[in-house]
Amino acid sequence: MPKNIIIFILVLFLFKISLCDVNEENRKKMEKIYGENKEITGDYDNELSATCNNGIFVGTKKDDVISFKGIPYAKPPIGDLRWKDPILAEDDTKVYEAYYFGKTPIQTEKDSDLGTYYPKSEDCLYLNIWKNSKETSKNKPIMVYIHGGSYRRGSTTTPLYDGYNLVEKYPDIIFASIEYRLGIYGFINLSSFEGGENYKTSNILGLLDQICALKWIQKNIKNFGGDPEKVTLIGQSAGAGSISLLPLLNGTEGLFKRIIAQSGSLSLTFSPQESKKIVEKLKEKLGSSKMEDLLSLSEEELIKINKDIINYSSYPERDGINLPIDLYSEYKSGKGKDIDMLLGSNQDEVRYWIKSMGYYTNFISGEVIFKLGFPFYLKPILKR
Repeated sequence: MPKNIIIFILVLFLFKISLCDVNEENRKKMEKIYGENKEITGDYDNELSATCNNGIFVGTKKDDVISFKGIPYAKPPIGDLRWKDPILAEDDTKVYEAYYFGKTPIQTEKDSDLGTYYPKSEDCLYLNIWKNSKETSKNKPIMVYIHGGSYRRGSTTTPLYDGYNLVEKYPDIIFASIEYRLGIYGFINLSSFEGGENYKTSNILGLLDQICALKWIQKNIKNFGGDPEKVTLIGQSAGAGSISLLPLLNGTEGLFKRIIAQSGSLSLTFSPQESKKIVEKLKEKLGSSKMEDLLSLSEEELIKINKDIINYSSYPERDGINLPIDLYSEYKSGKGKDIDMLLGSNQDEVRYWIKSMGYYTNFISGEVIFKLGFPFYLKPILKR
């Protein structure tokens, strides 16, 4: 075998080992912040609590900032509710911890996004709220952040999205972030499956989750000191795409006044033809086109299938039923005219991609080997 081929195979082997080390390191980082919120049956600090329709939630305090993490806004979309519209969380009077993030949506790990290493589950419809106790106004404006990730990955648990710094610096606002179903759980058209007629909104479930979370906020945010008439949605990438789509959906009237969409737009959607490719891939992996077979799969089995087709982006589909075929014409005709919009792109956003792009663009130069800590003596060899 030629010498260069042997070296190349060796490099690939070492590269894979290094990636495994990176993955394990990321996983350990996220496990440190993981926990499960429990019911509180004894005393609790009233100053750290908020009474909501589905319970009293007790947060934690750092300096002047109080955080409430992992508040359920909907029934868990599991069992009979898999691939069904979200249902607003039922009324409850019990007291619960809001110390830890809820589990993240099912997705595939990506080394550039720490949140993808947080424990995952189908039971993922949770939100988080940060407020500053130094500012006691009862009508603070609310910023609701919807994360990106190409509609197939991403999480509010990503350290970059923690609301502490923002609320600490600007005590007169409330910051919230929400989880929503991703990938084949949140954005795939199942209507062509036998029995799929009972899952008519499967291509936009993630968007419907966002709407459900916004309805929960409208119902409860006053108890955190917020004004439900002053809700601004902010999002990046798929998050920006989401909040650009929401004004076009029924049932969103009055849920928000403004949107700030960064580096994402209506273009992050599929036509029916593009969506069909993903559906056929799913049927191929399943070995069936029956909904009963799809529903019978365990969470673990669906995680594997989702991973197998994750390279095929899973965008909301412009099916002409749940989403209009021509989204731009909808805006042109006046849809969303009462919503203030600020559209733009993140400065220096390419820096986010340098690491993952470097694995490919700098591989032959040997720079990636240097980055990942491979033996330095391989670098000059690869330059030949």
